[in-house]
Amino acid sequence: MKKYIQYVGIIGLFTLISYLYVWSFVRTGLIYVSSDRIFHLERLEEVYRTMKSGHLLSYISTYSAARVGIATGQGYPSVNLIIYGLIRLILVKPVVSYYSYIIVEQFLGLIVAFYAGWIFFKGSKKSASIFAVILRTSAYVMHNDYGRADIGEAWALIFVPLALIGYYLITARKEYKIGKNNSK
Repeated sequence: MKKYIQYVGIIGLFTLISYLYVWSFVRTGLIYVSSDRIFHLERLEEVYRTMKSGHLLSYISTYSAARVGIATGQGYPSVNLIIYGLIRLILVKPVVSYYSYIIVEQFLGLIVAFYAGWIFFKGSKKSASIFAVILRTSAYVMHNDYGRADIGEAWALIFVPLALIGYYLITARKEYKIGKNNSK
């Protein structure tokens, strides 16, 4: 039972950190301009309006980008935008929905980083938690979320710890299996 209480505490901590990560921006009621934000905001609103009209995803711009049907979003991941669309359908307000979307991104990033840290530090919850918090509140992650506002790269960064821990397990610990008989 103690183990489960610790995990609930970690999830609670990650939830709080995710909220504090956007708190100062949410309270202003503004979405600040940054290098890629306008483009990605249009992609987010495109998904919201597409979902509102009864469809899941649109591969062309029917509500944004001057509504000319251009497929600029095809070079970017779009499945993660469904999360924004669902949030926006529930919360309605675009600013609150946008920052809630970043909260979800940050929370998932903390969970994935914790898992990777837990494997790397051989089950140490404290070390894994510290690793997750330092990684997900790093300058580069914040720059992607706020300075550049590159949603595709920000969401891709969530999974970088998994790739690195996989590489580490294969090369340093040599924890891989070959063939059907699982021999090393």
